Amino acid sequence: MNKIRFLKKSLIFLVLSIITTNVWSYGGGGGYKTECKEPAFKNQKPPKSSVVAPGSEFSFTASQNTIPGSIKASVKGIKVKLEVKDYYGLQVTGNIPAELIDVYAVIKISGYSHPKSCITEESWLIKISE
Repeated sequence: MNKIRFLKKSLIFLVLSIITTNVWSYGGGGGYKTECKEPAFKNQKPPKSSVVAPGSEFSFTASQNTIPGSIKASVKGIKVKLEVKDYYGLQVTGNIPAELIDVYAVIKISGYSHPKSCITEESWLIKISE
């Protein structure tokens, strides 16, 4: 009788050991963590505090990990249509709205990479004058 009880306990211990080993070999968490590498924006033109003409072009470079369709821009709250070209990163251009004259305006840009919660937003101030 004691041999059967001992064998049952040994078998249970062996099964639990195998299960535990398999769980630990997969990290124990049941999944993996996605690392966030935020997009980077550089080469913003015109530079901050510049004086520019209405309708003039602005541009910037977005890092290669940026999802091209996620890039957005606005000038003084007005959404701007952008052109995105893949050339040593993403070259992005847009135009200052022509109706903005003799005002200070903030150019706001944003974009994300994977996962979608990995967002970068930047802005800079310019003066629009004829």
